Amino acid sequence: MTSVVRSSSPIETSRDRAAIEPIYQQIRDIVYNVSGNYDAEEELYLLTDGCGRRMKILNLRQPRE
Repeated sequence: MTSVVRSSSPIETSRDRAAIEPIYQQIRDIVYNVSGNYDAEEELYLLTDGCGRRMKILNLRQPRE
């Protein structure tokens, strides 16, 4: 029998608060004002991932573009 040991500390990903630029918080606020949808700080990585995919399609380098 094999057991898997998992670390108690989370793996660092784009979900880290330090990695989230303030522009994404502003985008989140705009989305909330327009649609009423709100993502908590813990779920802001979902917005950054979605924006990243959209930026790639539009050939943008920075979220402010």
